[in-house]
Amino acid sequence: MKNSCVFVFGQNIKRKKRRVKKNSLRIVRLAVAGFLYYIDVMESWRLNYRRGLRKLRQHEPGAALRFLRDAIAECPVERAADLADVLFHTGIAMKKIGLHDAAVQSWNASRKLRRGGPARRHLRRFSNEYGMAKQGLAELDDWRAFYSLQVGRYLKSKRSRSIGTLAERDMIRDLIFDAWRELKSATSLDDKTPEQKLALFRGVSIVFPFFYLPGGTAETGGTGGLSRGFGGGSCPCGSGLPYHRCCGRSERPYGAGNEGF
Repeated sequence: MKNSCVFVFGQNIKRKKRRVKKNSLRIVRLAVAGFLYYIDVMESWRLNYRRGLRKLRQHEPGAALRFLRDAIAECPVERAADLADVLFHTGIAMKKIGLHDAAVQSWNASRKLRRGGPARRHLRRFSNEYGMAKQGLAELDDWRAFYSLQVGRYLKSKRSRSIGTLAERDMIRDLIFDAWRELKSATSLDDKTPEQKLALFRGVSIVFPFFYLPGGTAETGGTGGLSRGFGGGSCPCGSGLPYHRCCGRSERPYGAGNEGF
């Protein structure tokens, strides 16, 4: 009985192991490589998203915004629901920083990907009838819409598509504000819908002047014939200094998308 047990045990030991074919090993290696690629590349957006949420909980919206932007860039297009969540929290980070209009745009993009959800509630709370960040007063909302429309017209008429100097920015703002006061004194906006207000704003035409650029050329800000190419003459502020040494010495560009402009 013992011999039979040893014999059976011996037979089990002497069994030859099956060899794995080379093709099978290659398939396993490819599967492992594909899995690692999926974790490293395809799911890196999720890691950045979690890091962004952690920074938001730690009250660090600037750091959170960097991670959330990377998550948006890496998130697969087919994951619409996940991308909507990333865009929603990106809007929250932008609002905490002070980029209110950018936050509204991010929530709008999130709502397009997913109709329901928190983005819709935030848009109702923080955006106005023009699709911009709410200012608290209806008159301020109307002014911002009018101002943005006129500044956009001015920038489209320039080759540089930007505000060149602080003096140019102040003069354009004053011209737009004068036109706004004339519009307010001529008509009432209280009983008009947003569509009617926008049509009224588009009907206002402002003649923007020419400006002297530091490079020595004059660039027009509109189609009007008013010329204010100060050049090397005295500055219009009344300081008595040449324009290029007074208000025209600042060369800091101000774009239309600047939140402070």
